[in-house]
Amino acid sequence: MSKRRRLAYTLGFLFVFLCAAPFLAGAFHVSAGSMEDTIHAGEKLIISRGILTSLIVPNLRRNDIVAFHSPQDARQIFIKRIVGVPGDRIRIANKALFLNGHRVNEPWAVHKTAFIDDKRDNTPELLVPPGQYFVLGDNRDNSLDSRYFGLVSDQDIVGQVLFAYWPAPVHRIR
Repeated sequence: MSKRRRLAYTLGFLFVFLCAAPFLAGAFHVSAGSMEDTIHAGEKLIISRGILTSLIVPNLRRNDIVAFHSPQDARQIFIKRIVGVPGDRIRIANKALFLNGHRVNEPWAVHKTAFIDDKRDNTPELLVPPGQYFVLGDNRDNSLDSRYFGLVSDQDIVGQVLFAYWPAPVHRIR
């Protein structure tokens, strides 16, 4: 292949990519600390959007980190970790998450106080219905999440967090 043809293909690919990128992913600035120590306030994230999100949402799994419209104010976007998918039974007892009757090992969960708040740290068992997700912030003592506002509908999910790009270095979010 000639250099001219290779350059034309490269420029064509770049043009298509740049035109399609806004429909596949978008940037998001984190303003709160509810996902610390995984994601910190001030970080900038790339989140799936549009066509890419429509492919991802039906395949969301436990522990995926997602962006979604707040159930209380659709103008707000929250970032949280999915801990319960449709069909799961979720319960929290003394800050410990139980999934389908078994305690979950969550190395990313941070508890910054020993104080037990009954609403936050003890919840009755809940069955997650189809099309809904139970989400929690990793900073469990400082997170507005499903313990307070209930389940998140798959219709409210904006996208999945793909990676952080600021401050450097770029890193995949898990």
